[in-house]
Amino acid sequence: MTQRAVTLPTSYCVILAVSSTHLINDLIQFLLPALYPLLKSEYALSYFQLGLLTLAQQITACILQPVLGLYGDLRPKPYSLALSLAIVAIGVLLLATAGSFEGLLVASTVLGLGSALFHPEASRVCRMASGGRLGFAQSSFQVGGNTGTALGPLAAAIIVLPLGQFSTIWFGLLAVGGIIILLWVARWFTHHQRMMQAAGAPAATGPALPRKRLVIAFAVLGALLLSKFVYIETFKAYYVFFLIEKFGLDIPTHRACCLSFLPLLLLARFSAVPSGTVLAAKRSSGARLSARSPLPFCCRTPPCGRQYALA
Repeated sequence: MTQRAVTLPTSYCVILAVSSTHLINDLIQFLLPALYPLLKSEYALSYFQLGLLTLAQQITACILQPVLGLYGDLRPKPYSLALSLAIVAIGVLLLATAGSFEGLLVASTVLGLGSALFHPEASRVCRMASGGRLGFAQSSFQVGGNTGTALGPLAAAIIVLPLGQFSTIWFGLLAVGGIIILLWVARWFTHHQRMMQAAGAPAATGPALPRKRLVIAFAVLGALLLSKFVYIETFKAYYVFFLIEKFGLDIPTHRACCLSFLPLLLLARFSAVPSGTVLAAKRSSGARLSARSPLPFCCRTPPCGRQYALA
């Protein structure tokens, strides 16, 4: 006898909660690159040392995400999400109080660890809450992250740059608020699992696609994400130094230039939400759009005054 799939209604409150905490996480993750101009002058850091800070934050998240995601698949833990933002809050505290390059390196690693634990668990919860609307749930989740990334320069310009390194500690309150939200999500997670078991949901099985096709699919997705984040991280971390050295711009003017770039990511995500479910049903439309979308922007970047920032 074939077991039918059990689908519960879409839980919009859970999707909104996870998307909101995604905003908090990604906004906090932007604090480190926002501090680079101050850290470079205050601690006499070289570009190589700044690169090590970026590497410690990003590579920790990149390497540990699939490992922690696999562990979560095998042993789901409802409170892992709340734990992830608790780790991020510790990273914020370390970042605010660090007094040396080594302390900054530890803080960036802790921030990356919290992000590595957050993303796979949050994606899983969004899928559980989707009620079958997978494209909508994932797009909404991404909107939260890109909103946090877009608000990062604004928060840096208003709070971090004028008040200095220690002001980042106030963002720990955002992490505490996120922890409270995720504790509620954890209770929903536990209740959802019980409902699925009571409804007789079949046990999770392996993927139906051949291994070769899965490898190719993940390789293509990995290449698309790599091409996306290479230039995004470059803008976030080093664009400020290019503008300062080539055009003699001050830091507030640079932040205005960033504010003309990063919100476009948010706009793209908002436009993707209504079409996420439709594109998810098509085999190649999403991939073609993802591959082509960066190309028009590789030659020109947002203008600063009368000149273009990249010639």
